[in-house]
Amino acid sequence: MAPVVVFSQDGSPPDYDGLTSPKVRFAIVPFEEAARSFRDSAMELAIIDCGEDTGVGLRILEEIKRRRCDVPVIFITAASSEDVVLLAFKLGAREYFRKPFPPDELAAAVTKLLAFTRPGHLPGSPGETELQPLLRCPASLPERLQGVVTHIEQDLAATHRLEELASRACMSKYHFCRLFKRHVGLSPKQYCLCRRMEEACKLLCRPDHSITTTALRLGFNDTTEFIRQFKKFTGLTPSAYRKTHGQSPSAR
Repeated sequence: MAPVVVFSQDGSPPDYDGLTSPKVRFAIVPFEEAARSFRDSAMELAIIDCGEDTGVGLRILEEIKRRRCDVPVIFITAASSEDVVLLAFKLGAREYFRKPFPPDELAAAVTKLLAFTRPGHLPGSPGETELQPLLRCPASLPERLQGVVTHIEQDLAATHRLEELASRACMSKYHFCRLFKRHVGLSPKQYCLCRRMEEACKLLCRPDHSITTTALRLGFNDTTEFIRQFKKFTGLTPSAYRKTHGQSPSAR
């Protein structure tokens, strides 16, 4: 089993709890040894814990995505700069945490990302309740559609074109759309949008995610379009949703 590699500024073990698991092996790599690790180490997941030194952390992130684009990355920093958040997502980070944060949220993110790197996993399968989307797919979903749903869930921010999804299911576009809607209750396009909006609801409840960073993380380069779609989905603007869920205006 390849390890989860934690790139740490001082090379010490992470000081957050909740990451221990018999199914997960961690390797701690100090920043100065990062280049060697890219060449020599197998890794399922990378965690970059850069403290205040965001410049080095972002360079490591960029190098990981250049050399190992298949490896998901969690970016952790103590800096509160909005620009750092935006740049981390643009460089390919899948998760972002600003210290301090609840350890269980990081543990859940690790579990979720690892689930997608290991074959045979469908989000929402028995025993993985923490991964279940609010929009649940039926247990009887055909295997070829399960693969498509897993692919969508793996990267909600991506533009999942109908042709690509149908090809992944080895079906014609017409047959794929008809079968997907019959089993899921939504068209593939509607499902992707609904899942992005559900994820947006969760992210907006986190103080380290502003409306802009939430939009960018979910693939909306136009914040205005994100706000429009969010209001259509929830009946509230993102600002109003944050207020009703306990976020202060300064967190926007």
